[in-house]
Amino acid sequence: MKKKKPKLDPRVIELGKDKPHPGPESKLQESTALFLAYQQKVRALHVPNERGFSRQGFPSHIKKLISQRIARRVSQLKKEGYVPGASDWVFMYPQMAIELKVKNGELSADQILFLNSMVEVGIPAYVIWNFDEFERVINDHLRKI
Repeated sequence: MKKKKPKLDPRVIELGKDKPHPGPESKLQESTALFLAYQQKVRALHVPNERGFSRQGFPSHIKKLISQRIARRVSQLKKEGYVPGASDWVFMYPQMAIELKVKNGELSADQILFLNSMVEVGIPAYVIWNFDEFERVINDHLRKI
C-alpha cells in the first residue's frame, strides 16, 4: 500500500508557481549559485540529491547497472549523514531553506517533510519556482539584517 503524501505546512511560502522556470532545474540551480556567489553577507550551501544521478540516454541493461550503483551510493551517503529531501539551498545566514522547482516539478514526500521541519523550529522555508522570486527573497532577507 502506497503511503499518503504529507501536506505542505501553510507556513512554507511558495513563490513564482504562476511563472515557473521552464527547466531543467539544473539551469535554475546554476543561476541561483551564480547570484549567491556575489552576495557577501550570505552563507549558504547547496545540497545535492539523488535525482542528480542521470540514467538518461543509456540502454536499459546499462540503466539497471547505474541504478544499482546509485542505490549503493545513496545508501552510503545516508550512513554518512545525507538527509533525503533536504532543500536545494540551506542558508546559515540569513537562516532559511529554499527548495527550487521548475515547470512540471513536484515536491517529493521527503522534501515536504524537510520543509515542514524547518518551519516547525522557526526557520523560514520557501518553494521557489523562478529566479526573480529567488532573488527577491534573498534581497528581502538581507534588508532585514
